[in-house]
Amino acid sequence: MRAVNITHNTIEFRIFASTMKFDTFWKNVETVKALCTYAKNYSVEKATCEDFYAYCHNKRRLLPLLSKWCDNHPITKSSQKLKPAPIYPENF
Repeated sequence: MRAVNITHNTIEFRIFASTMKFDTFWKNVETVKALCTYAKNYSVEKATCEDFYAYCHNKRRLLPLLSKWCDNHPITKSSQKLKPAPIYPENF
């Protein structure tokens, strides 16, 4: 199973466990929104976890639950690189 499935007209994220908690559900929605927006504006070579956290912090008004989560879960390794997932041509 892949974390992200791409079809002709949809992108499906399967990176979250199911939840019945309202705030957790919406934090996960904010995470997908932030990842998509961040990916549009930053190159893979320059993306870091610290930079993504800073991006979320700067978008605090638009991503309040994700920003709060980031504040409570600091990054432990400095300059940890985000690793891109392989792209499978059969999904396009």
